[in-house]
Amino acid sequence: GDRVVFGSGSRVGIVDGFDAFIPSIPNDINTNTAQVDTFYINLNTIGINMISGISIDKNNKDHIIVVEDGYGSTSKVAKSLDGGITWNLIHNNLPEIPVFDCIIDENNSDNYILATLEGIYTSNDAGASWNADNSGMGKLPIYRIKQEWVLEEDCFVLLAATIGNG
Repeated sequence: GDRVVFGSGSRVGIVDGFDAFIPSIPNDINTNTAQVDTFYINLNTIGINMISGISIDKNNKDHIIVVEDGYGSTSKVAKSLDGGITWNLIHNNLPEIPVFDCIIDENNSDNYILATLEGIYTSNDAGASWNADNSGMGKLPIYRIKQEWVLEEDCFVLLAATIGNG
């Protein structure tokens, strides 16, 4: 796509217009069509102080979720449905634990997956409620997650990065 979203501290940066770059000429911009727009949103006004993960819906670039690690807050997960202009907290019944990474499911945009200090948490209602989803793995800290298509299985799989327990 033509959007890049990144986190820096409590700020979310959104850059639109990457279609203006000419892939065959490194570090060059097609000046006839270049309209790269950047804006920042500070999420500390809603309690997000240190962004640790960001996910953009592959089917709708205006649908974004961000997560925060750390302790002492119930402001760990926020979502935007308008490209980052407005944000709503969706921590809801999630325990007060660090959240390290997040995914918006490519098959169903109402399904969210979180990597937390206590394993994987999922929501199938766009963050209205959360459930521990650690069957077979226990409450291991999960630091990074990624959704990958596996051609041989004809489905998406979830890859989870953790440490400990051999």
